[in-house]
Amino acid sequence: MNKEKFKNIEFLRIIGCIAVVLYHLFNNYWLGGGELGNIIFYHKMCEMTSAGYRAVELFFIISGVFFVLTFKPTQDLWNFMKKKLIRLYPTVLFAIVLFAASS
Repeated sequence: MNKEKFKNIEFLRIIGCIAVVLYHLFNNYWLGGGELGNIIFYHKMCEMTSAGYRAVELFFIISGVFFVLTFKPTQDLWNFMKKKLIRLYPTVLFAIVLFAASS
């Protein structure tokens, strides 16, 4: 497939990612009950980003579509999975170490 065709879909994935970040930034109840609780702008942003959890679904659906499109029919399924796991292994390992260190 030509990568030029998917720039609009890639843009939607970026928008979904930004929406998730804004949702986590402004819908943090720990922050909202503290110093930021009295700021009107903070409350308006909480209202505007309150549906940001839906962007997670959008982001993962689009990422799944791109994941499937990278599979070539001439390629062996096990080799494809092995390549993806090797590529994602450092990220997963970093997340596990970060989580263990913060616990």
